[in-house]
Amino acid sequence: QGESALYSTSGATSITALDTAIHLYDTNPLNTISGATINAVPAVSDWYDDITLPAGTYQVLSQVRVEFSANGYLGFAVLDTSNDDQLSSKAVIGQNNGSVAPGTSTTINSVITFSSQTTVKLAIFDSQSNVDSIANQGNLISEFSYLFIRKVS
Repeated sequence: QGESALYSTSGATSITALDTAIHLYDTNPLNTISGATINAVPAVSDWYDDITLPAGTYQVLSQVRVEFSANGYLGFAVLDTSNDDQLSSKAVIGQNNGSVAPGTSTTINSVITFSSQTTVKLAIFDSQSNVDSIANQGNLISEFSYLFIRKVS
């Protein structure tokens, strides 16, 4: 919803480690998928790190914005929390994203299907360079990053 909160209040312990969940901020997240649960970061108000979804087919849209300490890039994708397997297309942001993965989108737009309940997270995937520290992320992640999941069947 574009609400503002410092990423340093998110409970995140890393913003650069492979497979690390990117926490998302919302004071009133919307969940209209029957049987789905939006899981909060433990002991942290209004920050979320994963979503449990029932069996089904879903459209996933996501964008992430982060602060960089210099020209860099960040790869991200939707992963299965149980094994960190990539479920969605990968997206790469940053000034140097084209040198890492030419032709890769800056937005995730995927369809994923689960035969049983699955918990997913938006996470750092594959590569990153010069992503600034958690303390220096400011409000950018809370204001401009999102994960939209729509059940299609």
